[in-house]
Amino acid sequence: MDLATWMLVFFTAVLAVATIVLARATMQLANHTQSLATFTNQLVRIEQEREKREEASKRERHLSVALDLARKIQQIHAEAFAENIGLPGQFPSMEADLIRRFSLLVEYTLHADCANDVKALIPIIDRAAQEATSITDEEMERAHELLTSLQQNLSEPISAWERELTLPIMSS
Repeated sequence: MDLATWMLVFFTAVLAVATIVLARATMQLANHTQSLATFTNQLVRIEQEREKREEASKRERHLSVALDLARKIQQIHAEAFAENIGLPGQFPSMEADLIRRFSLLVEYTLHADCANDVKALIPIIDRAAQEATSITDEEMERAHELLTSLQQNLSEPISAWERELTLPIMSS
């Protein structure tokens, strides 16, 4: 055999070995890729669970604040509130602030009447805060009606929030 034939046999053998090595490396890469995909899926699941826990915690904090505000709103004397929003220097700012803060959390009430009462009451409060003399007797009466309605309609959400906030404690 001449040199060219030996070189051809040698390089064919080297090529065969290289092909085998490359095939094994490809199989190992596929296995590692599969492991990485499994690990990535686990991380996604962990992240989704963390986000769920964060959302539940955020909801619990908001419900707790909404519950506190709702209880305080129920304690407002509706008639005095309505009268004072129309009197210069008598604006009930603490009560108005409770209602304004509650309006930011009204999405948690799940009670359309509460949401409607708050949404209708806020513009009256805002206008009275700017200038009490701009509030008419009809608007003072409307504020009284809306606050009274809100106070009555809060009973159901308050009960629901209390149940929701005590469930995790009871299930522990």
